[in-house]
Amino acid sequence: MIQALEPVKNEFHLEKHVDAELRDRHSTETKLYTVRELRNNDLLAKMVNFKDNPNLKDDEKLPLTKTTGWLPVKEIFNIWWQHRKLFDEILESQQAELTEEAKSKLKERAQSVEKQIEREVDTFIARAL
Repeated sequence: MIQALEPVKNEFHLEKHVDAELRDRHSTETKLYTVRELRNNDLLAKMVNFKDNPNLKDDEKLPLTKTTGWLPVKEIFNIWWQHRKLFDEILESQQAELTEEAKSKLKERAQSVEKQIEREVDTFIARAL
């Protein structure tokens, strides 16, 4: 992306504007997260480099920093999270109508999708680095 912007910056004399936008898009924020929230969301825990410890209480709040702005990893996280929420909502809303076998298959499919997305994220990151 940065290489594609170089000719635009030079041709239209937008160096300062483009550089400022890129800085804004790659900023970080520190936020308080509960240990429970991080334990329940593996991907969020990875994004903030949370290292679990049995001595931590679920309601304990930790100040952790994560990247904000437009980043491919953040976009991938949003896609992954939407898939996870979709499966959770289907399981919850159809609880009475699904057989135990159907619930089990749906959970397996959700886990399969999560693993596939994780593999794709790992491949993307490896190529980007």
